[in-house]
Order: sequence, then structure tokens, then C-alpha cells
Amino acid sequence: MENYYTVLYEGWQMQCCGQPFSINDMVRWDVFTFNKTLTDVNQTIEYIYDAHYETSDGLHILQGTVHQINAIYTKYKPSAANPQFLIPVSSLLRSVVDANGYEEEINGMTFDSYIVVLRNVSIKKVTNQTVRGLKSVSYTHLRAHETK
Repeated sequence: MENYYTVLYEGWQMQCCGQPFSINDMVRWDVFTFNKTLTDVNQTIEYIYDAHYETSDGLHILQGTVHQINAIYTKYKPSAANPQFLIPVSSLLRSVVDANGYEEEINGMTFDSYIVVLRNVSIKKVTNQTVRGLKSVSYTHLRAHETK
């Protein structure tokens, strides 16, 4: 019996060190439980992809086939209290067949994240015994993300 799970894959994670993926690709992702509904796009998300985790507490390994990809686009406006702070005013979903983190702007809306539906998913909760085999974020990798 097929099962389906929804993952939020933030654009900056893909742009930094993600691997592009397409519909019907088999993926294996490090994720944390999310279980939130994004109100602007009315979508419940079970997991969030994270390539930069600092702890393995709550970490799962999700493996499955990409069934659907939606890019989230958001329009922002300056905050009245602080014009340097942007607040979202509207969002839209656009179905795409592949994801590389560099979606074109649409009608003044900028790409934010992907909502990815996986099918035939296996989920493995990471235990202390499996932590040793996981990748770790190196000091050099973190330094590459510092604001100059």
C-alpha cells in the first residue's frame, strides 16, 4: 500500500548544498518533524528538510519517490514599524517538475521553498547508535555561511 508524506524543503537549503531533484526521483533526506500548516498556501507539512542540523535529537531519515513538487512564491512589503524588515503579504504555489533552488520571480513574487510530496516512504528515526555514521557540519562549512 502506498503512503505519502509532505516535506518542506527551504530554497536556501537547496541553494547552499542541496542536490537537485525531479518528479519520480528516489531521494533520501535528513528531516525533522514539522507538523504545521502553512496558512498562506493551506498545506499541512509533516517534515522539514535540514542539511545544517546541530543536533540529531528528533532527526529522521526519509527515503521515498518524489511524487509532486510545488514551489512557494511570496510577495513581501516593508513593515510599517521598520521598513528594513519585510513581511509576507501573499503567497502562491506553482507546480514544477524539478527543483534546483533557483526559481524565476513571478509577478513580483520571489521563490521561497518547495513543498514536496513523497510516496512509498520509509522513515528511520535516528538513534544515538546511528549518529556516528551521520554527516556533520564542518567548521569550514559553517564559515562559508557567515555574513561578511
